[in-house]
Amino acid sequence: MNQSNNQPKDSLSAYRAIKALELTLVFIVEIVYLLIILLNKTLRTAVFTNKLLFSLCLMMWVALIISFICMLIDFNMLKNAASENSELSHTAYVDSLTGLPNRLSVDLMISMHNSEATMQHIGCTVIKLTNLVAINDRFSREVGDSLIQDFCIILKDVGTAYGFVGRNGGNEFLGIFENCDDDLIVQFISDMYVAINLYNMSHVETPIELEYAYALNDAEQVSRLADLLMVTYRKLEEEPLT
Repeated sequence: MNQSNNQPKDSLSAYRAIKALELTLVFIVEIVYLLIILLNKTLRTAVFTNKLLFSLCLMMWVALIISFICMLIDFNMLKNAASENSELSHTAYVDSLTGLPNRLSVDLMISMHNSEATMQHIGCTVIKLTNLVAINDRFSREVGDSLIQDFCIILKDVGTAYGFVGRNGGNEFLGIFENCDDDLIVQFISDMYVAINLYNMSHVETPIELEYAYALNDAEQVSRLADLLMVTYRKLEEEPLT
């Protein structure tokens, strides 16, 4: 995912670097041009005594200044475009409610792990908030959204150290970890529950309740991440863990 996102950014950065170099060269040429005229007495006398030569030098100087200003404007517009591109990219790949990577980001992760070579030691977990509907019905949708946001803060704080964590839509969340074994994913779950238990102590009426399942490709031996996620979802339906 990072590799595909970085390609446009790298191209834009390279173009900005070229524009910066052009701007610097034009500035240097202008300074050198001015110094040559001012420091060379013979040339300076000729320029200021010959109207035609003076007009040509003046036009050249004005042209250089205009070029410098235009390049400066281009550079500033390019900087703004880079900022807008970064903001749009962030919006496209991040869930607006939670700030976690969204379903599009999950799809990109799936597309990156679509061969046996990319699936070595991959582990994934599917996490589902089980009391979200009850919270929405008892209190309100806003309270339910707040519960999702609070859980996502915990998930992000805990999960980022382990690998990719994201929202797969609704009340479902994913963790996708490289170089993953049973000990690592169990430790992730343990760390997450420590944070959840602390949260629930101060949110008795609206606690975080969840179930989860996980699968390790060292055991499943599938060739695509999509297949490993299917295995994980099947486990969540048949034998969810809490």
